[in-house]
Amino acid sequence: LIIYYSGHGTYDPVFDEGYWIPVDGHLDNQGSFISNSKITKILRAIKSHHTFLIADACFSGTLAQVKYVGLERLERNPSRWVLTAGRNEPVVDGTPGDNSPFAGSILEYLKQNSDKNVFVSDLVQYVKASVGNNSEQIPVGNALQGVGDKGGEFVFRHKGAAAYAASPQTLLPKDPWIPGSPDPTAPAAKRPLKAYLYWGLSAVLVLVLGIWGIGRIAGGPQPSSDPADWLVAMGQNGLYGFQDSLTGQMVIEPAYNAAWRFQEGLAPVSKGGVWGFIDPQGKVVIPLQFDNADGFQENRAVIKIDSTYGYINRAGEPVIPAIYDLAGGFEGGRAYVKLGKNTFHIDSIGNCVRDCPQYGLIGFMEDPRDERQYPTVKLNGQVWMAANLNFGFKGSFCYQDLPENCKQYGRLYPWEIAKEACPPGWHLPTSQEWLDLRASFGGTTKAYQSLISGGESGFNALLGGERYSNGNFFSLGEIGKYWTNDVDAGNLRKINYFYFNPTSGKLLYTSSEKNYAYSCRCVQDESEDQ
Repeated sequence: LIIYYSGHGTYDPVFDEGYWIPVDGHLDNQGSFISNSKITKILRAIKSHHTFLIADACFSGTLAQVKYVGLERLERNPSRWVLTAGRNEPVVDGTPGDNSPFAGSILEYLKQNSDKNVFVSDLVQYVKASVGNNSEQIPVGNALQGVGDKGGEFVFRHKGAAAYAASPQTLLPKDPWIPGSPDPTAPAAKRPLKAYLYWGLSAVLVLVLGIWGIGRIAGGPQPSSDPADWLVAMGQNGLYGFQDSLTGQMVIEPAYNAAWRFQEGLAPVSKGGVWGFIDPQGKVVIPLQFDNADGFQENRAVIKIDSTYGYINRAGEPVIPAIYDLAGGFEGGRAYVKLGKNTFHIDSIGNCVRDCPQYGLIGFMEDPRDERQYPTVKLNGQVWMAANLNFGFKGSFCYQDLPENCKQYGRLYPWEIAKEACPPGWHLPTSQEWLDLRASFGGTTKAYQSLISGGESGFNALLGGERYSNGNFFSLGEIGKYWTNDVDAGNLRKINYFYFNPTSGKLLYTSSEKNYAYSCRCVQDESEDQ
């Protein structure tokens, strides 16, 4: 089996992962890419005795492992070989209408080689030398370990005129299902190898696309019965619908400004700048409400709300809140996310499972009173909320009474309400808990840098402003004030609070009257398990 891919590719330096970008992929949507690790899984599931993957795409080099397999093992053992146009780098396309240097070197070697048996290892070495010596890209070619390779060798059989004449011919003059395919009844000398290679690779690509739609190769290469697997997004007059790739018929009429491919039976679509999901019949099953959305992977889809990313399930319910600066699709029960300066992996409920930030595991808690979820982070031995409290207690406020401010910054609470506002099992932190937290990060300046939104701690303190007792609001985006649970020992009429001051770049504390309204963070109560 030969698998040939020629197209666009990209690379994620954080996770050292290369990606293929399919024809329906979008550069601003990593969920529409096909990772090299996923391609490796597909190769592992293919049952052919010999498989040769050729990738003429940027950043395909992470597919290959550096291990050369000698010729002596030949065909008796299974083989899995890969040849890519470059390492983790862009590659040259070539002049319009002509082959790329990579593809041209493959064709040149196959055409000029008159040996009866052409070994893939020789082809690999030729292409690496030919392209590498004449351009800045360096092809990579090796046996693929861990996907079924047993030290074998992929061999091209050269069919000469005599061999062709001696073999029985039963094909029609032209394959009726591939218009313009090479005429198998013509003399062998008039059937250019280039034509056979092109049409052979076309057939292989059809096979590969079929394999790709088989529910991720769950039970071997059986044809898919899910109609969504054959639907592709098609644009007409600036609008997108879905076409059956087998029949060519439009199944879902163009009605959307953007659409991405079906994954796990649902497809993200956009109209009027908001995204939702439709089923293969075109019914909207998750209302259009998100700023962006990716396809489903392992029953989770990345969605964007305002400027942050989270995850929903197939019912459209939020399962991991939208708090991340970047988020990737799930694969093998894990997804990569970025929060502030930290990039790490989470599981399907949002707990950190790999490359966790040094200041503690990030997870989530659900407020049983309104089912709102809050990210949490363990700092200085305590579990803190990593978002401002937003429970709708009577007497609490959204900045300027605008609900969108509550959504972004949480609510503002007078102190008497703040004391009772935290969920069961959580409490408003004391002055000492705030002081200990600040000290654990090195004092006023270093603590500000680490605890402010985007800092390395994951605490993500916000500058939510304040509300005076006369009802006026001030300083949104300019200061973040957080209540403590205790009074000022020097003035029992006032309450201690800590504040993040971007002007000075410090985390400080003072006291004020209790009927002012500030932000709240909650701390988990200590238990025997902590």
